[in-house]
Amino acid sequence: MKLYGSFTSPFVRHCRIALLESTLDYQFIETDQASSATLSPTKRVPFLHDGELSLTDSSAILRYIRHKSSKTYLDTVVELDQFCMINT
Repeated sequence: MKLYGSFTSPFVRHCRIALLESTLDYQFIETDQASSATLSPTKRVPFLHDGELSLTDSSAILRYIRHKSSKTYLDTVVELDQFCMINT
């Protein structure tokens, strides 16, 4: 599993924390805007590659990491609402 991003992005940071809390084997690859434009259809970070799977949104990446490591993720509508509020 490879997570691409920058150290300064809060969206990337959230994904990195989820990966650190998991027991998953991953590689963090620091990337810049030019590389993101080449490697991701959204031309932004974070994006994740895990075998044939490619994810381009931090929320989808977080859900995937939590699910793959058997951890809960936004179990209630209130948790989802709070997550959406801090991401806007």
